[in-house]
Amino acid sequence: MQKHDTRMYITARMTIAKACVLLAVLAAMDARGSLPIVIESGVGRNKVAMKFWKDAETQLQTGEVENARRSVEAALRNDPTLWPALYTRAKVFLRQGKPELAIQDCSAALRQHPAFFEAGLLRASANAALGRYPESLKEIEHVIAIRPRTTGLARALRDRAWLRATCPEPSFRNGQQAIKDATAACRIMSWGDENMIDTLAAAYAGSIVQIGILRSFSRAFIKDQLAHGKTCPTAIRALALNPECFRGMVVCWRDRVPYDETTYLQSLKRRGSRLADKLNQ
Repeated sequence: MQKHDTRMYITARMTIAKACVLLAVLAAMDARGSLPIVIESGVGRNKVAMKFWKDAETQLQTGEVENARRSVEAALRNDPTLWPALYTRAKVFLRQGKPELAIQDCSAALRQHPAFFEAGLLRASANAALGRYPESLKEIEHVIAIRPRTTGLARALRDRAWLRATCPEPSFRNGQQAIKDATAACRIMSWGDENMIDTLAAAYAGSIVQIGILRSFSRAFIKDQLAHGKTCPTAIRALALNPECFRGMVVCWRDRVPYDETTYLQSLKRRGSRLADKLNQ
């Protein structure tokens, strides 16, 4: 049994004002996918291959991408049928900016183990990286349709929400659907997974014009991003991932407490945020 995906932490900072205002900022994460995935390996597997595969997973978690590649390829040399190793190598390829190779390994893993929906979701991410948004969305919706176990359904809903919230192609963005999916994912995980909350933040970021919350902060941030040559979709995604921004609003929404932007901006200034000064520009 092996758990994968980078282990990340979540830091909650709460300030409760006399007017019952709750402000919470969750720390930024290094990568998406905080929920651990459990992979069970069959009895009788090549022990040498299994060791190399486990080493590759550990190295990938610690950011040793090239070492992970060497280890996982050693695993596959010893046992070409070790489908979890194909999935691990696909993650390595995606980290290295080689989505086509990642797709090939995901497809190979699925041919050996068709029920391994995590490979389907990873293939969807690789297709999105290549701008193949129809293929990506179709794959995610297939996973949702087969109703995987609870955590798997949460992952699939999260990924569809992410695509709907941040896709560079406007025709694929749907802020309300993204909010609905991300909220469902958060509820499935009982609001205990920081990545699901991060995705909900992105969904709200994509709908900022409609909801009008954190508007002065958001406009200042996006204006600064555009001034530095970023595209609008890129600026929106950067806004959603900024630790000073939407996570506080999401927690307020979740706990049904009022948001007070003046208090929030004062909090930014007290913590010496470089973004605080941009709000007055």
